[in-house]
Amino acid sequence: HAICPNLVGGAVTTAVDADVVSHHDAHLILDTHVGGMQFRQAAQRHGVGYEAAKKRRQRAEARWVSWWLPNAARTYPRTDGRGAA
Repeated sequence: HAICPNLVGGAVTTAVDADVVSHHDAHLILDTHVGGMQFRQAAQRHGVGYEAAKKRRQRAEARWVSWWLPNAARTYPRTDGRGAA
């Protein structure tokens, strides 16, 4: 299933307005998920290393999903065997 960029952008903007994610984290999410920017390029654009950007996005996405879909942890368990980001 394709995700509508406008829907994702609107949801991320709402999360920023609610102080769930920062403007910087929202741009990282949008650049990589909606804008199709390569992750290394996005990390460089945001002035952080690849691994730092990856962790930052993972944490922001976890906060966003927990806020946007409070029951997501029970509905969509992590499958990689690690704890929360």
